[in-house]
Amino acid sequence: MDSIEIYRKKTKGSARLFEKSKKYHINGVHHNIRFFEPYPFVTKSSNGKFLIDVDSNKYVDYWMGHWSLILGHNAKINTKKAIQQIKNGWMHGTSNQNAISLSEKISKAVPVAEKIRYVTTGTEATMYAVRLARAVTGKKIIAKIDGGWHGYTTDLLKTVNWPFNQSESEGLTDEKHIISLPYNNLEKSIEILKSARNDLAGIVIEPVLGGGGAIPATKDYLKGIEEFAKIITQEEGKTINEARGEVQRAVQTISLSGEEAKRLYGETIPLDGAPTWTGQFGFTIRIPVGVVAAISPFNFPLNLVAHKVGPALAAGNSVIVKPATDTPLSALKLTEILLESGLPEEGIQCITGTGSSIGDSLVSDNRIRKITFTGSQEVGEHICKVAGLKKVTMELGSNSPLIIMPDADIEKVAAATISSGFSNAGQVCISAQRIITHENIYGDYLDELSSQVKAMSVGDPLNESTLMGPMVRADDASRVNDWIQSAVKSGARTLVGGEFAGAVHQPTVVADVDPKMKISCEELFGPAVAVTPCSDIDQAIELANDTNYGLSAAIFTQDIDLAMRFAKDVHSGNLMINSGPQWRTDLMPYGGVKDSGMGKEGPKYAIEEMTELKMVVYHP
Repeated sequence: MDSIEIYRKKTKGSARLFEKSKKYHINGVHHNIRFFEPYPFVTKSSNGKFLIDVDSNKYVDYWMGHWSLILGHNAKINTKKAIQQIKNGWMHGTSNQNAISLSEKISKAVPVAEKIRYVTTGTEATMYAVRLARAVTGKKIIAKIDGGWHGYTTDLLKTVNWPFNQSESEGLTDEKHIISLPYNNLEKSIEILKSARNDLAGIVIEPVLGGGGAIPATKDYLKGIEEFAKIITQEEGKTINEARGEVQRAVQTISLSGEEAKRLYGETIPLDGAPTWTGQFGFTIRIPVGVVAAISPFNFPLNLVAHKVGPALAAGNSVIVKPATDTPLSALKLTEILLESGLPEEGIQCITGTGSSIGDSLVSDNRIRKITFTGSQEVGEHICKVAGLKKVTMELGSNSPLIIMPDADIEKVAAATISSGFSNAGQVCISAQRIITHENIYGDYLDELSSQVKAMSVGDPLNESTLMGPMVRADDASRVNDWIQSAVKSGARTLVGGEFAGAVHQPTVVADVDPKMKISCEELFGPAVAVTPCSDIDQAIELANDTNYGLSAAIFTQDIDLAMRFAKDVHSGNLMINSGPQWRTDLMPYGGVKDSGMGKEGPKYAIEEMTELKMVVYHP
């Protein structure tokens, strides 16, 4: 069943009302941007980020535009303060203190905003901009991008709705002075702009393109996402929904790397500040290191490869990929796609095999000038000993603590524990392992967490409803269970789970864990959390730091002072406040301290580590 058929099946009420609407509105809608195939859903209400239709389906309001303006997002507000502010007034035709204060803040935040004008609609804003551009330059042509929407009564409505081959502004005056640039075609856009440069007054840029808030993905793109996701699920075991998320992250990682390739620049060095200066001019440049060896783990067989390959290529290097023995298919598929896309054969190679058979030969080769590795501490230390004088980035083990203070929302924390502790069956470097919980809420938290864990569906990772799949190997499931049973024998309690069959280990909550137990002090890398009580923030921080690792840590609290103490005093490379330790976005700097490794991932930061910085001095 394709997406259109699914939509029809779930929106029978909207279909019925749409037929009625066609009697009263052109094409059944009261505005062109409200229409999409095969018919628009009929909105009933909103709740938070969701729009709800007459059939009770929920839609994420990505556009955050006209729908939310009408319905609102039901945000929790201080009614008393809101009424007080309304009585004071906000925007008036005459100047007022509120507007002046806001303009002052905007000017500081956006220095290029030299002058500010407040408007009530996008149409009004765009028309001001167009008139100013034409008045200042004395020219008439305005350029916009296919899919950009710019008001009701302007030629800038041109090519708003997919597939952008018809003009919604047809019949309006002055259409000849509006040019539309093709989306995602830089070469053609530049060509069009050059042809119009003698009479070009300005370019209007829309941050979100498409008549409904986004340009629809092509069938080939969606097919590719699904193919990649199935490969990941079948070779690694994470659920199909987790796999789809990984593919989309990998797309973003590669895209971000391409963007950062545009920003490989040095800086001017103020040599005139030196007492020996006699007119020298100095600057730095960055050059590729040469050949990068990228050694990736099994748990994110695509995105962690992308985090190495993308920056390496963006920096101008060649890269040799050595994927995990258990999960080589995703890396091989990515290599195939990059070569088919035009990357020269000398730009990338993917070699498979065990680390014991090919690892030393690879990392010790003097032609390799940079090694980026994600894996265990033991293997990382071995690579550093064998590699010799090379640049290295090491993303190693972890044992992430999650601190819960008494003012935390217990239901929210329990949900975060599940998402951070059991995703990918706990096989994540920054998985929540040690849950350090204030004694005042210890029992309530365990009750809520146990209840939510019991509701988890475990099993076939290709099943859409499965929340947790198997571990990558049956031996790992057995090891995890041994650690759990060892903790129980030493006085801990298993509240939920504790069983396994083959590679499937049930999500497990272990309470009353002594910090010296193996399940707490070493890296588990499996679907179990170890819960330990604490008396205050001082003890919580002490327990959090009682480890050789320092990759990620988290705290839940509404007290900003406690949150900042946590951020300053906990020894970790990544620190999350009111989120689980597993939260990561692919553009941020990512790396640990202590035995968790050295160096940073994230395209911008990885590229810096995959280049050599040269100092150039010109002597007059």
